[in-house]
Amino acid sequence: MTEIIVITYPTALELWLDGTNWENTEKYSYQNRELQGLPAYFAVPDLNIIAKEISLNLNVTQPISFMVPSNQNRRNEANFKKYIRPRHFSTDSFIKMDTRLYPALSQYEVLIASPEYCFLCAAKDYSFCQLVEIGINLCAMYVKDRNSSFGQYQRDPILTSKLLAEYISNTNNMKHHKKALLAAKFVQDNSRSPIESKLATVSCLPKYQGGYGMKFPKLNYDIYHSNAGKMLLNRESSNCDLVWPKEKIVLEYDSDLAHGNAEQFAYDKIKYRSLTISDYKVFPIVSKDLLSLDRLDELFMSIKKQLNGKSERATLKKYRMKREEVYKELFGTKNNTYVPIPN
Repeated sequence: MTEIIVITYPTALELWLDGTNWENTEKYSYQNRELQGLPAYFAVPDLNIIAKEISLNLNVTQPISFMVPSNQNRRNEANFKKYIRPRHFSTDSFIKMDTRLYPALSQYEVLIASPEYCFLCAAKDYSFCQLVEIGINLCAMYVKDRNSSFGQYQRDPILTSKLLAEYISNTNNMKHHKKALLAAKFVQDNSRSPIESKLATVSCLPKYQGGYGMKFPKLNYDIYHSNAGKMLLNRESSNCDLVWPKEKIVLEYDSDLAHGNAEQFAYDKIKYRSLTISDYKVFPIVSKDLLSLDRLDELFMSIKKQLNGKSERATLKKYRMKREEVYKELFGTKNNTYVPIPN
């Protein structure tokens, strides 16, 4: 009988969100992956040895999380922790891991908990806004890379908001299903950076959840310029961070790292002029605009006025305390407790 290693949450979530040492994450696009279930019983190798190999090769946080078939030999060690396979666990929730880059693991069948199963498990450990942000990052077109000067690299999404919602809908016998199902409704596709994920999260969360209650934007949406805009920019279209296409509103985050040089700054100015000529209202945002909740309130109230045709400043005070809590979790001292992505 082939011994099976099952890497589960929270280690699996860390791997999906951190591609620094897991060099082949790009192979697990939602378009080419295949979900599978677990047998009722499976043989498990010496997890103490396996945990050391995984920690050495993938540089993930210890203790490593493994799923085992029963209570038998459940004793944990300092470098790993065992979780028993849930009794009513029938949904296909695991992905076979390609171990060709890791010779020490190649003799085993290695399964890793799927991104959507990790999202469901995370519902018990994270606040509502953090859970939405996790979902957006799992559906994103980037992954963290601590070795990169930008702190990330681009990849095909490993999940989509539609697949996530379908999975959660089919797991109503699992714990924390209700919270995960509600959070999945606010998950959006195609983020390309941590800040985009945060802005998307806070923009669409309901007011009572500490957000601004706005309609969902399109992330990294291609805008086709008018003839005058094309001539100015010398290109047919521009890809923009957060876009409300019907209302022709654009929110662009200009990071210090990607937009700080003179050449990029000049290009951004022409791009915004081209968008304006094409009848779009552009709201640029820079890192200093994220330094206080008041600045964030001012930005989103301006956008909401453009979206709805009226000011909603009178409603800001009612949920101020909840917004302060969410602001601290997304942009403040509690930021990124689940995966420390540099901004």
